Amino acid sequence: MRITNISCAKCGAVYARAVSATLAPAVRGHNHRCAICDTPLEERDATGLVAYRLIIAPDTSQILR
Repeated sequence: MRITNISCAKCGAVYARAVSATLAPAVRGHNHRCAICDTPLEERDATGLVAYRLIIAPDTSQILR
């Protein structure tokens, strides 16, 4: 398993992304979305299982206005 960080381009929320080497069918066009602002984080069309965990939430008072 490989763990990296990824951040949302819109609100700056930071996620830990874990990619498993276990093969899984690719789902083209499936966007993982930010839990804070619903912006797509990335589009995955490679094989492997991916899990995201929000690790740093932004100050939402600036975003939700």
